[in-house]
Amino acid sequence: MGTLTDRADFLTDDGASIAYLEAGSGQPIVFIHGFTLDRTLWQYVVENPPAGCRLIMYDLRGHGMSGSLPPDYSKARLLADLEAIVKATSSADTILCSHSLGCSAAVEYALRHPGRARALVLVNPYVSGCARPPESIWNRGAVSFSEIAKTQGIDEAKKRWENFALFDPARRRPAAAKLLRDMIARFSGAPWLYETRDERAALNTRDLLNNLRCPVLAISGAEDDILYRQAAEFVRSVVPKSSLVVIRDAGHLVPIEQPQAFCDALSRFVGALDGPRSEVVR
Repeated sequence: MGTLTDRADFLTDDGASIAYLEAGSGQPIVFIHGFTLDRTLWQYVVENPPAGCRLIMYDLRGHGMSGSLPPDYSKARLLADLEAIVKATSSADTILCSHSLGCSAAVEYALRHPGRARALVLVNPYVSGCARPPESIWNRGAVSFSEIAKTQGIDEAKKRWENFALFDPARRRPAAAKLLRDMIARFSGAPWLYETRDERAALNTRDLLNNLRCPVLAISGAEDDILYRQAAEFVRSVVPKSSLVVIRDAGHLVPIEQPQAFCDALSRFVGALDGPRSEVVR
């Protein structure tokens, strides 16, 4: 296997440079990280990969080592970049492993290209279109990080984001806290400057999920905010070929908070893709 420092780059159709890691051989798995993070989120999978798999981990534009090319950070652009990385790495019949907001791109890709997505893994999924539970941290006076970036600067927004309550479980774990801090430091902040509320609202994943026909694994952290825990449960309830794993002692960053449990769940799912539908709780 390679390491996260073994990187390559390719240019998208609009000239953005996308950095990615490719390691191993066999069944391709494309990893899509969440907002403000980068492929470092998956670093433990590189060390403990599913058997017989080729890993493709890329940084979203404006994140990690990928270039920033404002002002297009739209839903359509996110999907186009995913399509481009699959094409660039010849990853047909791929498994898509996505985190948080990145799950929207994975779901839309699977629906748009049903013959190319073998399975989905949705980690700490964000399912737009679902009402926010009253007890969610997002309903407890959460600030607009986009507004902070525009009025007080990107550095201030990144500082407040790192200390946001969503990441409390990760910050209690020194290794995860350092990885989170480093990923946010590499984040360009440009998506905050060019984000539009209309575009974020348009990411309506809820009404699309029951159209999925490929196997889907939802992975949830038992300490995650209720918004994401309920989203994972919703996936399990509406997707025909779905299963749910709940990881104890983990919040919104399961892959770096409980890496062994995450890698084990991923390996079991990949190794049993042709097996019966099941539900596993850890």
